[in-house]
Parts: sequence; structure tokens; C-alpha cells
Amino acid sequence: METYLNTPEILRRLYEKTGKYYTYEAYSNILDDPGVEEIFNDAVEKLATAIVSTINILNSELILLANDFVYWNDKYLRLLEDKVNKQKFTKWTKPVVVKKAYYRQDSPLMGAACNALTPVFEGELLFDN
Repeated sequence: METYLNTPEILRRLYEKTGKYYTYEAYSNILDDPGVEEIFNDAVEKLATAIVSTINILNSELILLANDFVYWNDKYLRLLEDKVNKQKFTKWTKPVVVKKAYYRQDSPLMGAACNALTPVFEGELLFDN
């Protein structure tokens, strides 16, 4: 998945298709270019496959997208959510919701900070006295 869905790879494919250098955020909001749409639809398909594999094991109810995925237009979020819910094994359960992470691109940083601080709040000390 990392090979096909990482930002540099998607930007490379978008540049090859359009001949224009834009940011990931700018490309994500171009909805009237068939080449851009083709690449994002392909990314949605690949990401949906990976998410469904995870959901079938963990039975998740919510998927939070972070990093550059937070720039995806709502059209692609809805498409991803629809594909995930159609492909998952347990169709009788609640639908899986796909949302952008609240902290957007800073989500990994916030997660790392929480992981570092959790032992302190659980009464464990990080340092020996």
C-alpha cells in the first residue's frame, strides 16, 4: 500500500497525467479533470481494499484519515466509505464511517505525544529517581 498511496508517488502520477505541478491539496480539489479523477479513484480503490482487510479482522466502526489524505475532497471520502461498506464481510453491522482526523496533518505528532505522556497519566514515571 505504501508503494502506491504515498504522497510522492501520487504527486508523480498526477504530474505525469496533467503536466502541472500542484500541491497534494490543490490536486485534491480539482474535480473537473478526468486524469486527476482517474488517479484519485484508483487511490480510493487501493485504500478501500487495505481498509477492508483491516476491518474484517478488527471489526472497526470508524476510519480516521490523516496526513495528506485530509486534503481529499468530500467526494472521495464518500466514495471510499461506500466502497468499504460494500466490500466488508460483516454487512449486518453498523456502517463504517470515514472521516478526516481532527488534527489533520498533525495527527501523527499528536499520537506520538499521547503515547509518550500516557505512562505519566497512568501513574508510571518515565524516569527513575
